[in-house]
Amino acid sequence: MQRDCKEENKERRRRRRERERGRREKQRERKQREMKERSGERMSERERERERENERIEKGEKERENKGEDIRERE
Repeated sequence: MQRDCKEENKERRRRRRERERGRREKQRERKQREMKERSGERMSERERERERENERIEKGEKERENKGEDIRERE
């Protein structure tokens, strides 16, 4: 019983670390993009479309986190 709880807690912490790592990477990429835009470099249409898609994905992830849901926990 306790072992099961310990394992579940370990798994939750591991998933949380992975989410936080992903969030930090996205923030770093966003900052790099902003710096690139400020420096006057123009993004191609393909890059802009990719950015829009990434923003939609990020928004969906934030909404799931706000609801307290995690797709991986359901499995």
